[in-house]
Order: sequence, then C-alpha cells, then structure tokens
Amino acid sequence: MNNGDGHQYVFYGVGTDWMIRKGVESLRITRDDRVRLADRFSPPVGYGVAADRLEKPGSVVLLAGPPGSGRRAAAIMLLHGFGDDRDPEEEEVRFEELPVTDKDENPLVPGTGDRFLLDLSGIADEETFDKAQRRLAVRRAHVQEAGAHMVVVLPSGMEHAHPPDLEPHTVRLERPRGVAVLTRHLRMDRMPFRAADLMVADLQHLCDRSPMRELARLAGLVRAARDSGRFGADFAGWLDQAVHAVTDRADEVGRQVAAVRTAPERALLLATAMLEGARADVVHEAWHGLMKTVRHEEEATTELARTDFGERLTALGIERDPDGHLRFGKLAYADAVRAYFWANFPGVRDDLRDWVGRAASLPGLTIDDRVNVVVRFGERALAVRRPDHLFDLLAGWAKHPAGTPCDPRALAALELGLGHERFGDGSASACTSAP
Repeated sequence: MNNGDGHQYVFYGVGTDWMIRKGVESLRITRDDRVRLADRFSPPVGYGVAADRLEKPGSVVLLAGPPGSGRRAAAIMLLHGFGDDRDPEEEEVRFEELPVTDKDENPLVPGTGDRFLLDLSGIADEETFDKAQRRLAVRRAHVQEAGAHMVVVLPSGMEHAHPPDLEPHTVRLERPRGVAVLTRHLRMDRMPFRAADLMVADLQHLCDRSPMRELARLAGLVRAARDSGRFGADFAGWLDQAVHAVTDRADEVGRQVAAVRTAPERALLLATAMLEGARADVVHEAWHGLMKTVRHEEEATTELARTDFGERLTALGIERDPDGHLRFGKLAYADAVRAYFWANFPGVRDDLRDWVGRAASLPGLTIDDRVNVVVRFGERALAVRRPDHLFDLLAGWAKHPAGTPCDPRALAALELGLGHERFGDGSASACTSAP
C-alpha cells in the first residue's frame, strides 16, 4: 500500500534494530491504492458500526477481530470514505499511516479532517503492546483536539491486555462471506462466470477458511490462468488451475524435490523458479552460477557427454516456449518452488542472497526480468524474516551517480519493503537515513 524512492544505508553487526522505524515521517497511503481497494472491498461484519462511530470529528475507532478478517483493509476503507466527495486533484487533508514506534520529540500534529491509520496487528508481545498503548493515548488526544479521524488495528490474541478505557471505542469485526469476497474480485477482473460455477467443494472450503488476502490471491491466480492462454478458454478450467495452485502445489514440490536428489537438478529447479519467463540461455547461465555459489563441483566430463539442457528441463516439468522462454507447466508452480527452498534449506539463504545479486545483473535479462527476480527474492526473504538480505542487495543497487536514474531493482526492492506489513516501518527508517 506504500510507495517511495531514494537511497538506503544498511548497517552491519547491529542485529535488526536498525530496521525499526524511529522518528520518521508517516507513510502516505496513495489515493490510487485506496481506489483500487475500494473497488474490490467487501465490508466485514461490524463495518457499519465502525463507520458510524468514526463519523464525528475527533473520533478514534479501534478494530478488533481474528487474523484474516480484513481488519487492515477495513481500516483503510473507513478512512477513505471521508474523501469520496473530494476532487482527486484537490485532496488537501492528510491520509497517512503512522509508525508503530515513534520518538517523543516528533509528536503527531494533525489538522482538522486529517485521517490516520495505526496498524498494531503485527505486535506479538505484551511489552511492545503496552508501549504502543501509551503512545496511542497521546496520539488519540491530539486527534480529538484537532477534529481529525484515526482508526487503529489491534493485534489479535492480546484481548486480555486491552485497557478498559478503550473498550467503548473498540469495534469487533468478523470476516465477510468468503464467496462474496472472491466474487467481487472476479467481477472486477471481468471474469465470465455464473454463481453456480463457484459451487465447487474445494473452493467452498477455501472460501470458508481462508484469510481475505488468500482469497484475493486466488482470484489473481484465476486471472493469471486466463491471461496466460495455456489453461483452456473457459472459467471452469482457470478456476481449477487456481484452486490446485493454492491447495496442492506445496505437496507437489515437496515430492519432486524428494525425488530429485542431485544438486544440479535441484539448482535448475530453483534457478528456473527465480527467473521464470526469462530466456533459456540466461536461465542456463544463472543455473551454473548457482551451482558455483553453493560450491558444487562441475562434472569431469565435457558438456557434450552430459545430459543435455532440454532433457533436464523436460524431466523437471519445465517448458520452453517458441521464443525460448522458460516456465513451469503448472500454474503458480514457481511460487511454490521458491517457498519450498527458502523454508527447507535455511543454511543456503546467505548463498542465495549473493547469487541473486549476481543473477539479477546478467546481461541477457530485460528490465522486467530483473525486477521479477528482485520481487521474487524479496518476498521469500521477508517471509522468512530476513529483511536484511533484501536490504543488503538494495544498498548496492541504490548507488548511482548523481543525475542518473535510480536502478529499477532498487526501486522494486524498496517498494516491496515499504509495503510489507511487518517490516514496512523498517524500510522507511532505512530510507530516511540516506542523503
């Protein structure tokens, strides 16, 4: 939800404390992002109550609810509602996300009608939550005095630590109907389907249990299946591929990696997953670079005596299209491969960071290819709580002579970090530490 650019310094030897946002300006939530969210938003149970309470100037509403119920999206939409009657080019009030941590010398100074989001959902311990509540009390007073509006997303599982004085301002949300959420996303993507097409047992289970972000991802996979042109021409086929992608892929990858015991084959799986869509020759070069990085010894025989590249690809379920680009035959299989390797081979994560830094610079890659590599690596690094790996690479890519455009890889890494729910504040802190 957040965008930004600029340099970033990475500090070594001090753990991850440097990534905690301290004393930096709030992050603006862009109108374009809010409008896109509004088009796809399905209000959770309790949303109307929260909207009524927020209507009065100076109001502060706290949202409680189970994970996956759409609390953050609901908070953004509650605040967004106050801007619907304004000209997009003339929006003057602030709409910002406040940092969870902040220095006392940088107090919040709101104006009348300003809108603020404070997302505490990532807090997992009582000590941090207690500090956040003390800061919230000060911010709440400022918002009330200025006639602004603020919505706070409370952490789940911490209900016992909620102060009694905030109870009257707390609204509990319950997840909306999953099928309604999925339907909304599919219709915004102009999918040709009927309600009866969604009456599939596996899909119903997903709609009943999955967090809102997973249902949004499912809809995106249906769109990807359609747009690829590789999975038929009807909605049922696209949906089937998408459902299998979110329910079966992890087990399929696990079985394949267990069956593929040699380092070259496993390295080729991972190299293709990281560079999917790139030309075969570039993937081949990246593959050999990965084997060198993990210190795999080359075979003593000449290349002509080894299994050829095409045969290796076929054996691994990797397809080469007429233009020479590589991709897996199954929808979202590359995503599952990347997730598997980062989750199950923690000892090589440092090597993978170094390899990605080199692979993203291979001369045969297009700009889109390079950005894809960065995003795919960044998603995995953040998923396993290693944002420092992403920022290590970003620091190098962000160095460029004055007056020259910033490296697209740096911008992609920065945007990914800023938009992350858990580590976004740390990204902003690192950005502001640079000139």
